Amino acid sequence: MLNKWWHSLSIRTGLYLATIALVLNALFGAVLYQDQYHKSIASASIQIGQLFSIIERSASIAAYLYNQELGADVVGGLVNNDLVIGALIKTKDDRLVAEAGATLKCTSDAQKFPLVLTFLDQGDTGSLYICLNKILIDDNAKRTAIYNSVTNATYTTIIVLLVIVLVYINLTNPLKLLTKDLHGIAPGSNGRLVCPRGHTMDEIGLMVHDTNALLDSTQILVTTERQLHENVERLEKQFRLVFEKASAGIALVQVDGLVILSNPSFKKILRLAENIDVETLNFFSHFLDTEKLKEVFHQVNLHNEPTSVDLELIQNNQEESRQWVTLIISLVVDVDGDSRFECILYDISDRVSRESAIKIQAETDELTQLYNRRAGVELIGNALKDVSLSGKRCAVMLIDLDRFKPINDTYGHEGGDKVLVEVSNRLKNSFRQSDIIVRWGGDEFVIVAQQGRTELNPTAIAKKILDQFVEPIDLGKNRKDTVGASIGVAIYPDHGRDLDTLIDLADRSMYSTKQKGRNGFSIVGEE
Repeated sequence: MLNKWWHSLSIRTGLYLATIALVLNALFGAVLYQDQYHKSIASASIQIGQLFSIIERSASIAAYLYNQELGADVVGGLVNNDLVIGALIKTKDDRLVAEAGATLKCTSDAQKFPLVLTFLDQGDTGSLYICLNKILIDDNAKRTAIYNSVTNATYTTIIVLLVIVLVYINLTNPLKLLTKDLHGIAPGSNGRLVCPRGHTMDEIGLMVHDTNALLDSTQILVTTERQLHENVERLEKQFRLVFEKASAGIALVQVDGLVILSNPSFKKILRLAENIDVETLNFFSHFLDTEKLKEVFHQVNLHNEPTSVDLELIQNNQEESRQWVTLIISLVVDVDGDSRFECILYDISDRVSRESAIKIQAETDELTQLYNRRAGVELIGNALKDVSLSGKRCAVMLIDLDRFKPINDTYGHEGGDKVLVEVSNRLKNSFRQSDIIVRWGGDEFVIVAQQGRTELNPTAIAKKILDQFVEPIDLGKNRKDTVGASIGVAIYPDHGRDLDTLIDLADRSMYSTKQKGRNGFSIVGEE
């Protein structure tokens, strides 16, 4: 209670004002006391002067005539005044005319008034000595000064009390009520302060108006912040839902390849076991072409441009089929300025398989499963470039089957197809993977045999091909027949440096072989 009492604004204000008023009143009272005291003394002197002016003529006559009786009347009248305790009249030659009261006690400090008869033109006739009642005068002066000081102090105290009451009524109490109301208003609520009656146009009214404006702003701010918080929570839930349920693998990776964060689909796409902690593995280690992936990371970090790349994953199980992913890499810089990479993975294995199948279908002869002519032209062209760079040689061989038309006419297209399939299989089994075998069209084949570690020997290669046609071909239904082959050979770069030239020369040599009796070979320039 004492603490509440002390913290009351009106009480503190009153105490401050009372203290100041008392100090000022004490200072002012001391000054006022001295002023009133001197004024009282001065007033007594004025009264004595007035008494002298009244009896001056009579005293002057008494002194001039040395009339003791008249002088006694004059000094006796003066002594009857409370301000005078003694009086005496002396002649010009210092003879005593008359005296009254305690003249012996005050002669030394009595007020001396000269006596002059102007109408007789006599100048000074004597002197009048008046002894003042200084004790009475001093007491009167003190009483008057004290009375005035006390009166002033009383008025001052009354004014201070009135000020305290007015401050409490017009300032403290309204502020206390407003403070209580303000404490009851929750931030962001619709509650507002009500201006006290009679204070609409003063500072309290202005304070209420400004406070309500601040409450309006606070409500808007709190409402906005609440909405933002709700939006953030909603977006966070949506993001987590997208992150956790996304079909694409999402990961946050450091520059050194350490995985910081990943979603379930990331582990699923990498075909990792559930108990494996992805964050302990290096991201680069999951891909076959590690160097290519590191270079992509470097370029993204260098240019800060999102990049997409198709890469093949390392198979964790040899029985698994090949797996390809499209990897979208974007640079992310955190608040500390460290680079991070946002990696989004899409499993494109099915698409790659389809594209590979389509490519194989587009490049492969449907019957023999050899390269078709369109694919063969591209492959042979690339092979010639490689041979040119290596400084080696290669043989371009054009093969045309002998007796294919009679077999096709005799056994039908089914028999002809079996011949083509069997010939293709025998050729594939006779050559290296680095050599190119193409079904050029109909019953024509083109073979490009590249030089190995030893010198290129086109004659041996041609004989090896002819050996494949010695064994009869099973046509089904216990039927067998034999086909031969006419071969034309052109050597790169001896006979030409482009495919068209080499094929044209090999074709001429092949027809030269047919003209010689078939089932043989001819090398350009050796027909």
